[in-house]
Amino acid sequence: ATINVTPSGVPGTIYFVDKPGAVQSEIRIGKASVPYDLTGEFYRATLMNYPLGGAFNSRINVNLREDKGYTYGARGVFVGQEDRGQYLAYSGVRADVTTESVQEFFKEIKAYHESGPTPEEITFTKAAIGQSEARSYETPYQKLNILARLDTYKAGTEYIAEQNAILEAYSEGDADALAAKLLDLDEMFVVIVGDKATQMKKLETLGMPIIEVDADGNPV
Repeated sequence: ATINVTPSGVPGTIYFVDKPGAVQSEIRIGKASVPYDLTGEFYRATLMNYPLGGAFNSRINVNLREDKGYTYGARGVFVGQEDRGQYLAYSGVRADVTTESVQEFFKEIKAYHESGPTPEEITFTKAAIGQSEARSYETPYQKLNILARLDTYKAGTEYIAEQNAILEAYSEGDADALAAKLLDLDEMFVVIVGDKATQMKKLETLGMPIIEVDADGNPV
């Protein structure tokens, strides 16, 4: 399923697409967010999100994959275009733990929204992103990506030094403020593709409105 679409829905609502007999459920939790930029709020949001959903050992992935065994992988990302952006948490999970997976996503996002990352997570983010940036200009494809970015955003290569300076100065306070601003669960809605016959009754225990839609998002 594509992830670079603008979410449009009613916050606090589950949109359910029935796929009879599905042994997995696809979960998407998201909201509209900040548009892409190289050195502004979007870049800082990717730093803030790294311990929550960006890294392999992020809170979301460790919870749903390592601790619970619900999935092979779960992530949360900020996706941006020039004029719009989205926050999206997503995973494909075992059908029998669809509701539990949604609850665990909610738990991790809510805790992070309220308290942000730990000092250790800030240190980890700075080290991990610093190292990955250092390796991100090596191949011809990576160099082409840089040139495309410079052209699209009419930027000079000085943005790389600016990003490094932002990363170097990045603090727990910065992350806490951004998490409080951008990760309000009350502003998000949920899309689930799964087996209605086995999942719907359990999902109703979440106490959220559930609207069944077709694959194009039209109410059934």
